[in-house]
Amino acid sequence: MASLNYESKPYVNFIRGISTDASRVDYDQALKTFMDYRRKTDPAKLLKGPTEKLEDHIMDFIADQKQKVLSYATIRQRVAAIKHFYEMNRRPLSWKIVTKTIGKPSSKKDRGYTHQEIAKMLTLAKPREQAAILLMASGGLRIGALPDLRLKHLKKIDEHGIYRVLVYENSEQEYCTFTTPEAAAAIDRYLLYRTRYGEKLDGMSPLLRGEFDRRDREQVANVKVVTDKGLRTAIGEILVSTGVRQRVKCLDAGTKTGTIRHEVKIAHGFKKFCATNMIRAKVEPTYREYMLSHKKGRKEMKVDQLDMVYDRPQESDLLSEYLKAVNLLTIDEANKLRFKVNELEEREREMEKRVSAAIKEAREAERDSLLQEIYAKLGVDTSKLA
Repeated sequence: MASLNYESKPYVNFIRGISTDASRVDYDQALKTFMDYRRKTDPAKLLKGPTEKLEDHIMDFIADQKQKVLSYATIRQRVAAIKHFYEMNRRPLSWKIVTKTIGKPSSKKDRGYTHQEIAKMLTLAKPREQAAILLMASGGLRIGALPDLRLKHLKKIDEHGIYRVLVYENSEQEYCTFTTPEAAAAIDRYLLYRTRYGEKLDGMSPLLRGEFDRRDREQVANVKVVTDKGLRTAIGEILVSTGVRQRVKCLDAGTKTGTIRHEVKIAHGFKKFCATNMIRAKVEPTYREYMLSHKKGRKEMKVDQLDMVYDRPQESDLLSEYLKAVNLLTIDEANKLRFKVNELEEREREMEKRVSAAIKEAREAERDSLLQEIYAKLGVDTSKLA
């Protein structure tokens, strides 16, 4: 991997235009990958040469990435970082021509994880990965959104034992979603684990931090935000260790090695799980797509394009719809039963309130009727009693 000249003006321009920590890490990694391919160590050298030659270099890089059997999404993300580099350094290229060489996404349909597969992962996952897995599976969050989450973005709804999560705060993509009680409990355990070893938490503390040595006070205090690459790697190891996924290498043209595509994507499989079970629970489509951050809507779901700013639903309405799916989004059967019991107890309490109110109303009506009967027998004019 290339060692970048971080003081280079082109690199400073490149970094300056990236708004979030997570995107900064991803884009930095993508630029390094491109520089390795070009065998360059100074970003400034990427800007030298005729325009057509630069375009050819990028298209050759795309062809190289495709030969390595990388996913369409990964290649697009890397090209987006390269495009950002050239645009921030005022070097216009014919991106319409360049991006056409990426091709189209595979028509092969991927699926979400099953309850059983996620349950297996949780048996070997550390507290941080448990929280991340259940957050993505129950809230439908993208893995790229996790590094930017701070504790201030979570609000506990004690009545239901869940968290409301504010995602992409203060951006055009801002939206909110929720977690299951199971996921909320995993988050609480993870935060307790951190405080137990001396970390001081506040609203600006990252929800998910990088790994640290529990015995090293300096590492405990020096909090580093987790990267989505770090989470992907950790989850990938869990998948292999539990047998949910097998690590299989394939050969391309006899020389290139690459990893074959699996029917469940490492991170997106959790979002698919969430979406599938929200559909099964008959969550209202527009609210469902909002909580999944599908702001463009989806024609196959007959949901029109959403404007995350002007079409933002009421939080109470979102919560009501989300609660329909909690049972299906819960992984552990014991937690499902616990939620079901709590739900039945809540219904019972509500029914008791209604019965009490009805009895009270009936007694008052009976009392009024009896008084009217007595007044009538005594010949009392009730109109004068008012």
